[in-house]
Amino acid sequence: MVTRDISADARLSGQKENIDWMVGLFAQQTRRDAPYLFDMAPYYTSDTAGKRKGNATALFGQVGWTFAPGWRVAAGLRIQHVRQRMDWRSNQSGYMDSDGDGIPDMPFSTSETVQNASVNKTAWLPSFTLEYRPNERHFGWIKLARGYEAPGFNTFATMREQAQNAYLPTLANYIEVGYRLRGKDDRWELGATAFSTIMHDQQVVGSVNGQNMTSNAAQAHSRGVELTGMWRPLPELELNAFAGFVNAKWDDFVRNGVDYAGQSFDMTPRQSYGLGVSWQPHSQWDLGVNVVRHGRTTLAPNSEIANKPYTLVDAHVTYSTGRFSIGVYGQNLGNARYFTRALSQDLLVAGASRTVGVRMSMNF
Repeated sequence: MVTRDISADARLSGQKENIDWMVGLFAQQTRRDAPYLFDMAPYYTSDTAGKRKGNATALFGQVGWTFAPGWRVAAGLRIQHVRQRMDWRSNQSGYMDSDGDGIPDMPFSTSETVQNASVNKTAWLPSFTLEYRPNERHFGWIKLARGYEAPGFNTFATMREQAQNAYLPTLANYIEVGYRLRGKDDRWELGATAFSTIMHDQQVVGSVNGQNMTSNAAQAHSRGVELTGMWRPLPELELNAFAGFVNAKWDDFVRNGVDYAGQSFDMTPRQSYGLGVSWQPHSQWDLGVNVVRHGRTTLAPNSEIANKPYTLVDAHVTYSTGRFSIGVYGQNLGNARYFTRALSQDLLVAGASRTVGVRMSMNF
């Protein structure tokens, strides 16, 4: 089994008077072998193997203009080309219920292959930014951009029609408005960001005919506000807080004949907020506690089960000396019960329970 990811990125940048610029080139080559065996012989055996190879190249650049004191405008463009190719095979065997009495009684065996299935896509991704920075304490911005998620194949599919047809790329139109205010000597900081994203052909992972597959929602949106704050009452003590409010729903999404328009994204709480404390009483000691409250979340479009609001508490203590450090950490210290996704109506994946451990490291 081979998994390989090789990438390279080169950039040139410069500035002359009130003009700044940047150009770059990106290249990537990937390969992933994905064998999978589900063996419940003699009743059912599923043996699949996908071999996927891909190449991606991108040319990108940006030009900025400081047209007045504290004001800057920038325009950018990224041209990205993606090519993926896959070979796939599937062997399914076992017994099926031939007369409807609930007892598997008829043997079956199927073998299917897909050779050299391919997908090629080129995307033009522009961006525009307006910034206001009169001094180091104030920073405001407006950003418009187009995002992109490359197409691909369902390598773990068990049927040919699911494997040979690539899922579509996702295109997203994004706008963000934000402002950050920082106190003298960085003693405190307040920030607010509002955003809106319209997604076309959003890639959604979920159950399709009993299998976990990637499909496309024709249109979806995500809009929200994030508020952040930081205060350093002492040089060694830092307090952080945040609150987020999100409305993320599918606008046009039909899968397996079921219309999910108006339903919220999986594992996307409508609101979340948290507090954090970081204390360094000495240069060798680092102590921290984070508390995050997550709102109600759905688990999958085809699941009626949802997470009730829950709170996660994490903490750590680390001691460093020279090249070495050792620390104790805890995650989900309140042992909150929650799920990360639903594979079906009654098959759920639980989130990690209380975890306590020790970390040790050495810098070379």
